[in-house]
Amino acid sequence: MEPLKIALLGLGQAARNINLPALRSLTEQFEVVAVCDPDEAAREAAKAALPGARSYASADELLSSGGFDALDVCSPPAEHCAQACAALAAGLHVFCEKPMGMTLSEADRMLAAAQEAKKTLAVNGQFPDMAIHQAAQTEIGTPRFGRLLLLQATQSFRTSAATEAGWRKDAPRRVAFDFGVHLFDLSTFFFGELPTSSLCSISSLGTSMPEAATSIVLEFPSGGVASFVLNRVSAGEERYCDIVLTGVDSEARCSIGGRADLEFGIAARSRLPYARARFAMGGTAERIQAGRSQLLAREGSNPFATATAVRLRAFFDQIKRDVPMPRGAAYHREMLALALAAYESAETGRRIEMAERYAPTSVFCC
Repeated sequence: MEPLKIALLGLGQAARNINLPALRSLTEQFEVVAVCDPDEAAREAAKAALPGARSYASADELLSSGGFDALDVCSPPAEHCAQACAALAAGLHVFCEKPMGMTLSEADRMLAAAQEAKKTLAVNGQFPDMAIHQAAQTEIGTPRFGRLLLLQATQSFRTSAATEAGWRKDAPRRVAFDFGVHLFDLSTFFFGELPTSSLCSISSLGTSMPEAATSIVLEFPSGGVASFVLNRVSAGEERYCDIVLTGVDSEARCSIGGRADLEFGIAARSRLPYARARFAMGGTAERIQAGRSQLLAREGSNPFATATAVRLRAFFDQIKRDVPMPRGAAYHREMLALALAAYESAETGRRIEMAERYAPTSVFCC
């Protein structure tokens, strides 16, 4: 089967560190034939990695050039809607970075454009495709784990010029709109249903950072709860994402970010000693019961690119083999709805009921 010819629009961190490595690992499915970015240095770096690719300074130039089947949109979120809709109208399939748009009306325009063009629109919500999250999800509902009751997610680091580079520096809505979308995605993936309500608080903690600490609580139809605490002023250990899944009979813990540690302790209930060793380049998942842990999965050094490759392969299969992608663009419209509801909750101080925020035809599909 012939590979899809694809162009890469936007050559920032997401393209350099995630999408381009993912595409280069899928040479049987994709051939990157063009790159585009207004920054000349970014274009030159991409051309060095892709010697045969054409280079363009603007999206209009790229789209008018033709010669490819699909567009990978890695530009800032404020540009996603216009660029995706233009590409769809030009007869291209679109693989778009999250969040898919800035507003629900933008997301709806993108979905309508894909339907009218009869082309595939996909969003790169890759976190559920990571091996550690896949392994943890398979535990849920088993006799050893039981029903999922509670999800707790934390992120702790101190922002810097590097973490706030590019569009993030001046984004009026940053944390829940950027990283939070991944947690909405994971929570829905683990619980297997869309949340019914969202309650969010955002504080500067007396610093110059508007979103120094973000706390979000989601409630689900089954009675389960997801709770996130995102700390951007931590002076301690930097942790990209730690998740604890509490089931009726055991827990699963997922961690994105390399770690190596050895832990000794005494189990609170049994009073028996235990030892626990962890090592992973990019992340781990483990099941814990009565103080004993079992490794479920490890991630390599770049789980973001590896999981994006899974998404891209599914994108290819939908186009070439008519196999529907899991968590398609309509699903990611609802992840955007959750991000917007979080900010509305923080601004108004009230819990947001989600039923009227989702599309009338919204159906969860994992």
